[in-house]
Amino acid sequence: QGAHLAGVDVETCLNQCMDMVATAALRRGVSVQMASGQECPPVAADRKLLRQALCFLLADMVETSEAGAVLSVDVQFGAGSADFVFSTKNRQSSLCWSTEASATVLGLSRALLERMGGSLTVQTILGQGESVTVTLPLRTQAQQSAGRTGEVLRVEQLARSA
Repeated sequence: QGAHLAGVDVETCLNQCMDMVATAALRRGVSVQMASGQECPPVAADRKLLRQALCFLLADMVETSEAGAVLSVDVQFGAGSADFVFSTKNRQSSLCWSTEASATVLGLSRALLERMGGSLTVQTILGQGESVTVTLPLRTQAQQSAGRTGEVLRVEQLARSA
């Protein structure tokens, strides 16, 4: 089934996912933080698929990190896209999150993101660990206008059929 792309507030979506993994993070002694101060415009995504991809990723990073780790999410903007960088720092153990141990979750999240025109990449920095970047297209002004028009048409069609 195809993705239903709409303007999605990623900050709200990330906060929902962080709430879902909060108990596991607390139990494991892992801190989850989102960089603040940057306002992110809506991305073109399917809200449900995006939430699933982000929750799978966050849950896996929390569950495979040791006590004292800090999982952070930072936002960076490019031409027509937003990058959400997930990284884990301050690990107190050699048993840390790794892409090798998380290949299944990364593959599933990548597949969900690609259905929406997004991507998932992994970067390893020697001595700092690995980070995962989720790239999503920003919703353009034209898409926002088309979305509003589509919503109005659906409401009018519903009213006529009632």
